[in-house]
Amino acid sequence: DIEWTKIIELDEIGLVNVELPPLARDIRIAKIVDGNEVDVGKDKYQIDNQNLLNLVNNISVNIFDDALNYKVYYKTPGPTKDETSTIRNQYRILKNFTISSDLDLENITSYVDLPNVLKQQIKLRWYDSNNSQWVDITGNETYNLTYYDNNNDGKIERVYWNIPHLSDQDFSLEINLLILNVQSYPVVGGNWSVYFNTTGTA
Repeated sequence: DIEWTKIIELDEIGLVNVELPPLARDIRIAKIVDGNEVDVGKDKYQIDNQNLLNLVNNISVNIFDDALNYKVYYKTPGPTKDETSTIRNQYRILKNFTISSDLDLENITSYVDLPNVLKQQIKLRWYDSNNSQWVDITGNETYNLTYYDNNNDGKIERVYWNIPHLSDQDFSLEINLLILNVQSYPVVGGNWSVYFNTTGTA
């Protein structure tokens, strides 16, 4: 769930009408008295159109109290993530998923767990539906990919990223299994030693 707070500031005391999203629930109202919050009794407000299946009309809350400032607390369902099965071959691991919400949300943090891989093996793409193409967002500052190394072994177990605007957004995570990290001291006419990490079985 996502927890929301709506602040109401009035110029004069009177009936207050507050519009909340259609999926709002667990609504609680407090008034501000001398800088302190005081819960408004349920006999002091009325909630109309509170139907969780109603995706068209907002929920209307009428407050019949005598304060100038209120805070309305409520919750809405959080975004959902639908993942496809993992596609795996000798070159890469690929997983597609959709992040969606019935509400228009901004700057949502999403994440995906990884099988303990190197940072340079990871590539994240976003599907640009306007241009019908996949866009590499791995280094895009707007999406702000953040890598999490849980056990400090230099490998990544989870990656987080920002979603600027959310309704339904498609992403594709690719783990490249052919990344080589050359750690050698070549000498002309000598032998090269190439060390590399891989994920999977051989």
